[in-house]
Amino acid sequence: KVTTDKEGKANVSDLPIGKYELVEVETPAGYKPLEKPISFEIEKGRVTALKLTVENELVDTGNVEITKIDKENKDALADAVFEIQDEAGQVVAKITTDKKGQAQVTNLSVGTYKLVEVKAPKGYKQLVDPITFQIEKGMTKSLALTVENEMLDKGNVEITKVDKDSQKVLEDVVFEVQDEQGKVVTEVTTDKNGKAKISELSVGKYKLVEKESLPGYKQLTEPVSFEIKKGMTKVLSLKVENEQLDKGSVEITKVDKESGAVLAGVTFEVQDEKDKVVTKVKTDKEGKATISDLSVGKYKLVEVESLPGYKKLAKPVSFEIKKGMTEVLSLKVENEQLDKGSVEITKVDKESGAVLAGVTFEVQDEKGKVVTKVKTDKEGKATISDLSVGNYKLVEVESLPGYKKLTEPVSFEIKKGMTEVLSLKVENELVDKGSVEITKVDKDSQKVLEDVVFEVQDEQGKVVTEVKTDKNGKAKISDLSVGKYKLVEKESLPGYKQLTEPVSFEIKKGMTEVLSLKIENEMVDTGNVEITKIDKDNKAPLAGVVFEVQDDKGKVVTKVTTDKAGKATVSDLSVGKYKLVEVDSLPGYKKLEKPVPFEIKKGMTKSLTFTVENEMVDTGNVEITKIDKDSKAPLENVVFEVRDSKGKVVAKVTTDKEGKANVSDLPIGKYELVEVETPAGYKPLEKPVSFEIEKGRVTALQLTVENELVDVGNIEITKVDKENKDALADAVFEIQDAAGQVVAKITTDKKGQAQVTNLSVGTYKLVEVKAPKGYKQLVDPITFQIEKGMTKSLALTVENEMLDKGNVEVTKVDKDSQKLLEGVVFEVQDDKGKVVTEVTTDKEGKANVSELSVGKYKLVETKSLPGYKKLTEPVSFEIKKGMTKVLSLKVENEQLDKGSVEITKMAAESKEFLSGAVFEVHDEKGKVVVKVTTDKDGKAKIADLSVGNYTLVEVEAPKGYEKLTNPIPFEITNGMINAVQLEVLNKLNHLAPPGPETPDPEK
Repeated sequence: KVTTDKEGKANVSDLPIGKYELVEVETPAGYKPLEKPISFEIEKGRVTALKLTVENELVDTGNVEITKIDKENKDALADAVFEIQDEAGQVVAKITTDKKGQAQVTNLSVGTYKLVEVKAPKGYKQLVDPITFQIEKGMTKSLALTVENEMLDKGNVEITKVDKDSQKVLEDVVFEVQDEQGKVVTEVTTDKNGKAKISELSVGKYKLVEKESLPGYKQLTEPVSFEIKKGMTKVLSLKVENEQLDKGSVEITKVDKESGAVLAGVTFEVQDEKDKVVTKVKTDKEGKATISDLSVGKYKLVEVESLPGYKKLAKPVSFEIKKGMTEVLSLKVENEQLDKGSVEITKVDKESGAVLAGVTFEVQDEKGKVVTKVKTDKEGKATISDLSVGNYKLVEVESLPGYKKLTEPVSFEIKKGMTEVLSLKVENELVDKGSVEITKVDKDSQKVLEDVVFEVQDEQGKVVTEVKTDKNGKAKISDLSVGKYKLVEKESLPGYKQLTEPVSFEIKKGMTEVLSLKIENEMVDTGNVEITKIDKDNKAPLAGVVFEVQDDKGKVVTKVTTDKAGKATVSDLSVGKYKLVEVDSLPGYKKLEKPVPFEIKKGMTKSLTFTVENEMVDTGNVEITKIDKDSKAPLENVVFEVRDSKGKVVAKVTTDKEGKANVSDLPIGKYELVEVETPAGYKPLEKPVSFEIEKGRVTALQLTVENELVDVGNIEITKVDKENKDALADAVFEIQDAAGQVVAKITTDKKGQAQVTNLSVGTYKLVEVKAPKGYKQLVDPITFQIEKGMTKSLALTVENEMLDKGNVEVTKVDKDSQKLLEGVVFEVQDDKGKVVTEVTTDKEGKANVSELSVGKYKLVETKSLPGYKKLTEPVSFEIKKGMTKVLSLKVENEQLDKGSVEITKMAAESKEFLSGAVFEVHDEKGKVVVKVTTDKDGKAKIADLSVGNYTLVEVEAPKGYEKLTNPIPFEITNGMINAVQLEVLNKLNHLAPPGPETPDPEK
């Protein structure tokens, strides 16, 4: 039975040859016990100890113990509920603390967890942030987590508002909650259950102040104080009582009983049940009087002063003030007006204002019944007294001679409360109208004329009326006012001359007979002629034909020309015989040979109409105009043939400098115009132009013939070196249209040239997509246009500059092994030593420097790799104009050829550091290279040892320790970056007391 020491070792000696099992009977804390024994065998002839390495796994579950306490007094808190959640947020356990504030979770697998409080202990704030913890391999003790909770520092209040007497709940009472400084924290209103809730009040003292009470209730005068204490878990209930009001107010409104108009200045007394006068009030301009703060009880309102014109109120008005009255008691008190009145009539002349005696009036009520009958006295007055309230009409039944009788009755009203006599002034006008009768007759025959229209105009020319004569030739105008008038004939009869001068007449005051006016008219003695000129074949109207009208002696009376409708009118021809002679016909028409005779007779009412026909002429002319289709510029020297319907050439013409060619006297028929010679730069006309010479054409037929310019063109590109103008082959271009579409792709030949043919008219861009080798690519496209009518190729010379930038690739390798070296840092410096850029080699030992301008540079190593010598000399290189390849620079580094050794001297048993040990370092030939002594930390360091094999020889051991008998070999190799670590153990000298005997720990 053996036990492992602090180095995990246990030795079993002198086991006989045979098979064995190694069984673990006690396992270290935090480790899983070995499940199976380890079999081994001791074989014959073994000279070294059999090594058995036995591995134990750390325990991979753990326990957690949570303790829940009050943050301030550290008391244990029961009933806190927690969830244990894994990294994915899954709940793996749910626990509740016991009365000691504790809860345990066992057998949690290794991992990270969160402790989440889902329910806090009563009266405490719930934990907001989860607590993260870890279960690690090999845990031997429960993980203890102490969780502190703060007591709640908020509380809730519920107010209940009730009637003090009935305890009925009161809705809509408004309260303010004020803190100790009187600051309003919140405002609440009671609901239909009389309740108002205030949540989340911080710990402290408060006052509940009633802001708005209910109508009919006294407002609370004293605030209700309360306090929110730490850890409160129950809602604080506050019951607040209100008393009903015990006073009331009355508003009296005094109105007219019928109209409802308000009455100011009426005085009332308010008397209590014992007839004692409580107060006295008077209505204001709005008819109102208000009495406030009347105690609960029964009262009477007694009218003591009424208004003039009104009956006084006979009975008092009773009312009562009740407890809790919220509204002013309104009392509407009505008064009746007095109900009789008088009227005085004054009758006068409307113009002079003179009083008129002896005019008789009836006074009729609303139903037309005659109430009374009166006659004006010598002063023109008549008085009617004691008329009852109501609406009346004053009707004139007898007027004075020479005056118009009043046609409309005069309405008036006797109103309640009238205190003054109603005055009515009635005016009468003198008679001032007259009548006229017109008789219209033929001047010669005296025959009456019907349907003649007249206007009657006053002195200012204003039309008073319009009349028309009847079948008896008469027209009557009645009720014309006194004054002077004109009778103007507006419409005469056909065949009669209209009256040129108006007929004046006058209506005088007092006229009793109708004024008779006889008016005579003469027949018309002239007539009109309307000529219509038309084409004989198609009957189309002909404008511009000139005629003379000649009398029976051949004398020219007038000369007329037909309008666009082919018409010409001759008016006011005297009675007699005439001839119509055509003096100027239309171009393209034959002239009329014979005159047309006609006669004008007396009394003609309609125009005499003539239709005159003309025949067309039968040859025509053509004028050809040749122009550019787009610019409309005339085209000279274009040759045309005119061919008839059988294809025979009738004429051949050439356009002049104005683009014109004329063909004359072509007989009526169909023709074709054929272009036989076209101007340079233009497309020839593809189809002949058809035309027709029609009968009666008077103007040349205009033929405009358009030619299109040729609408394709060619381009020739020449690519040259910008400096020496040498031709450049292999430049690749795209031709792009205005929309950016590629229409052609071309490459320059050895002469630097490339052609594109048949490009349509339009705007294009020449875009270089690949420059010649060693040249910069053209950045900006070259815009060009193909225009209509181009006859030569468009030549474009494109210059390219040689590249003035270059790229360098640095490759960093081990000088001996050629291994690629990552992480070496270089500066690129120009010829003035200015740092242009800094680069670091990648895992392939490469660093790229792009876009270096032409010039000389140095590559300077600023950071080498550990174990390598830093490059001492910079690497020079040059970027030349036109470089197309990346410049490759291979840079080699040598490994370091020196190394260091650090010796650590310790006691074999206690591992205590030992000072004062003296060592020599010998090279391969046994020569002492250096001698060192360990310091108080047991350390000795040797630097700058050249590459090679060495031995460490102890020449003097620390006091009380045995000297090392065997030297320790070690090697310094190329590229070493860390010191060789040599740990040397010394055992105590057993002859030197009091050190105990220990096994040899030599290393």
